[in-house]
Formats: sequence, structure tokens, C-alpha cells
Amino acid sequence: MTYPQYPPELIPNAPPVYVLTGGQGAIGRQVIETVCVQFAENDMDVKVVNKIKEIAQLEEAVERAVAEDATIVHTMIDPQMRSKLIELCEVNNLVEFDLIGPLMDHLSQKLGVEPMHEPGRYHKLNEEFFERVKAVEYTLAHDDGKHPVGWPEADIVIVAPSRCGKTPLSMYLGDMGKKVANVPLLPGVPPPKELAAVNSRRVFGLTVEPDNLRMRREARQRSLGTGTGPSDYTDVLKVYEEVDEAERLYKKSGYTKIDMTETPIEAAAEEILGRLERRFRDDG
Repeated sequence: MTYPQYPPELIPNAPPVYVLTGGQGAIGRQVIETVCVQFAENDMDVKVVNKIKEIAQLEEAVERAVAEDATIVHTMIDPQMRSKLIELCEVNNLVEFDLIGPLMDHLSQKLGVEPMHEPGRYHKLNEEFFERVKAVEYTLAHDDGKHPVGWPEADIVIVAPSRCGKTPLSMYLGDMGKKVANVPLLPGVPPPKELAAVNSRRVFGLTVEPDNLRMRREARQRSLGTGTGPSDYTDVLKVYEEVDEAERLYKKSGYTKIDMTETPIEAAAEEILGRLERRFRDDG
């Protein structure tokens, strides 16, 4: 088969390509544009008709395509909508290319599993991924009391004395898609005033049994090579006072106390997420 040869400046405008989809249409558009760039100086018009949920929308799009002698490319996930579109194209002598159906049917047969038939699922998963990235970035930027002006934007704020596990728990929750700020509490020092701007139902105060906390701090000092000589940081009475001071703050401020003495990070995260879900289920 031969095709008419035109000098680049004389290539006529081609009829448009319609991309029909129940989702956003990004995949169909990308495929068409990838093909179109292989034709020098083309003037192909790509028209995306997305979020198609009703037969009437299909009929309207096909009617417009007929009027423009268009080619139809589609990524219809819903099998009934896909079948109806193919039928409409046959009746109206329109050329159609199904980018999704044949492959999905083949994989369904190979896997022995019915597809979910959920338009826009890829787009949704993409959105979830980038939201998780944003959450991790926020959590890193608001570690150890940094950028207090941003604390009210957090999904969760964790407060605690040193070595109670603020940062590991924050990072774990951040990787689960939650924006987490963590704030160190220093003995004898009032908490940062910016905490008052945070919804107390989103604030969780960590505690550890004092003797266990003292051992954690001594282990931390050894790992840093700073020795375990006498200091308020590891003095048993000072540690008891520090834990008591923190727990009194939690009670006074309405913060939820989480005991991390023998609680794994995963279990603490599950408890925090469960409490948040129950608290904000109705009012967001």
C-alpha cells in the first residue's frame, strides 16, 4: 500500500482523534501523542472526552466524531460501556482502537481473576503515591521541633522527652501517608507556644517507664562515645521528674498518652491511627 507524499509544508490537516475514557484520559492522550510525533509536521488534533459514565455521553461523543470524520481511541474500563462504544462505532462506520480491553481480557484469562473495572484507578494510585511522598517530606522537615509555624498543618503531632521514640514513630507514620511533626519536651522548660495552635485531639504524648528511659539514654551516650558519667540526662531522680512533668502536661493539655515502654512502633502507630479515625470520622 502506498501513501500520497506531500512536502512538509503541504501536509493537509488530518481529521481529529477522539480519546474516550471513563477516567482522566492521560494514558490515551499519551499513546496518541507518542504515535503522532512519528509523523513530521503533522497537525493532528487530539480531543479527550473523559469521565464518561453514561451511554448518553458515549452517543454524544460518537455523534461529534462522525461529524468530523474522526478516529476514536478508547480506554474504557467498564465492559458494558466498552461494548456499547464499539457497537456505536460499527453502526456509524467509525474506526476505533481499544487500547485497554484486549490486554485486560487476556490477562484476566491468564490470571483466572476478574478485573476490578474501576476507571481512574491508576490515576488514584498515582495520587496516593505522591501524597505519601508529600507526607514524608513534611515529616522530615518538621522533625525534632523544626518549623513550628507549620505544626497546625500536621495530621499528627508527637510530643515527648528525649529517647521516647518520637522520630522513629514519626517516620513510620509519615511513610504511611501522614504528615507528622514531633516536638521535644525539655525538663523545666515550658512547651513551645506554637503547640497551642494545634488541635489537641491530634497531639499524642509519648511516655516511657523512667528506669527503662534512663537505660535508653545511657545506651545512647555509649553509642555516641560521650560516656555515662553523672548528669541530669541519666540521673534516676531527674528522669522520674522529667517523665512526671511530661505526663502532667499531657493531662492538662488534653493530649493522648501513648506508653512506649514495651510497645513496638507498629503497634503505637496502629493505636494512633485508630484513635484519629474514630475522632475525625464524622467531622474530618
